[in-house]
Amino acid sequence: MRRSIAFCVLIFFNMMPLSTHADHQCVETINPGKEIVLDNKFPSKWLLVGNKLISDPILHSKLRSEYRKYYTVTTDEFIVGMFCVLKDGAFTTITTQDDGASADFSTIPPKCWNCNSIEKDMSDLISGTGLKIGQSKSETGSTLGCNTTEDITTFIFEELEKGEKYNIWHSQRLRLEFRTHKLIRYTIRDFRERYN
Repeated sequence: MRRSIAFCVLIFFNMMPLSTHADHQCVETINPGKEIVLDNKFPSKWLLVGNKLISDPILHSKLRSEYRKYYTVTTDEFIVGMFCVLKDGAFTTITTQDDGASADFSTIPPKCWNCNSIEKDMSDLISGTGLKIGQSKSETGSTLGCNTTEDITTFIFEELEKGEKYNIWHSQRLRLEFRTHKLIRYTIRDFRERYN
């Protein structure tokens, strides 16, 4: 189970920019920091970007049409859709693939691809977590209802969903990263994959 979750995380950070040759490998190692396992699923609003779930095909259809210049589809081993922009000093990256989706908001530029600046209003792509880059740890804790004192914390929910033909391993993760007590990055992921 842990191996498959790690594989999903690896997939997210193994995507390539359009300008990179197909055989280039780029993997960003992410430190999960303090891991806090939750007993319940994340509030559904945490999984929203604007008014759509990060895994909703309608969201990604909108990104492909309205933000075509900033959306990439790779089909190396599997289909991955990736939206990435820079606005007001923060990078917004939204990805989708067969087994899930993720949204990343960060002052740190992605290691594995280039993100172009955008002038367009981005208010329709705000995270449903209510988090904002630059928040203090106490503000972040108040927003989420989950306090943290660490510089890096990952909240985790995992479950095995029973099915008639096969089971599904479901994993949700929210990773927070602070520098000098200010939020510089937060990432939300929601993955499901067949598990027997």
